[in-house]
Amino acid sequence: MNNPISSQQLSADAHKCWHAGMRALGQASDLTRLAYASSGTVTWCQQPLFYRVNRLHVLALGKTAHQLARAATLRLGDRIESGFAVTLSGKPLGRPWSVFRGGHPIVTA
Repeated sequence: MNNPISSQQLSADAHKCWHAGMRALGQASDLTRLAYASSGTVTWCQQPLFYRVNRLHVLALGKTAHQLARAATLRLGDRIESGFAVTLSGKPLGRPWSVFRGGHPIVTA
């Protein structure tokens, strides 16, 4: 099992798996199933997450943090009072987001 051919195949398979996982994360980051009802309820897939929400504080972490923060802003808008995001790029997201650059397993900040 530890020959060059099987190692190359294992590497190629791992690479395919990695990209499939990243595509799945990207799809989840659009937050199209997140909604805010006039009653003040925040829902996910029509299931209540929070009741009578006036102002939200949002945390976005991980590989898709920047995309998640942007998507949350698009879906929830002015209801977000503050946001805290740790992203690989550290690119600004605008008000109300505080953005910090960071990564792992090697510290990048």
